[in-house]
Amino acid sequence: MAPVDPTWTSRDLPVLEAAVRGVDAGRMSGGIRFHEIAAQTGLDVDDVYVAARALEDAGFIENSYVMPGTHSRVTRVSGHARQVAGSWPNEDLAADRVLEAVQLLMASASSDEDRSRLRKLLDALGGVSRDVLVSVASAAITGQMPR
Repeated sequence: MAPVDPTWTSRDLPVLEAAVRGVDAGRMSGGIRFHEIAAQTGLDVDDVYVAARALEDAGFIENSYVMPGTHSRVTRVSGHARQVAGSWPNEDLAADRVLEAVQLLMASASSDEDRSRLRKLLDALGGVSRDVLVSVASAAITGQMPR
């Protein structure tokens, strides 16, 4: 398996997350401008532009390009973009969050007995296949319990 392109975590994902937040917050103003995304992410506007083009090419967002570039903006985001950014449910993300929640609860448990029970739960969750855990998360998100 090829290594993940580092631009995803350092550039593209932060731009996507800011775009989802900005489009939701700026619905009446037509989206979020690239320079606003730059201010939120700490990236420069040129990097936001490159990320926005890549995200648009991948079908995550739609952009409106206006010269000069400070007026260019993200105007729409897809449902998949919302899932990846964490604002909409995603079965894989939910499965990861279940494991993370149990770990956090275990770390902050007030008694050895609670920590022990949470450790057993974490061990049990770790013993099931990823597919089973994702199916459980999917059923919880959609409300469609298996019969």
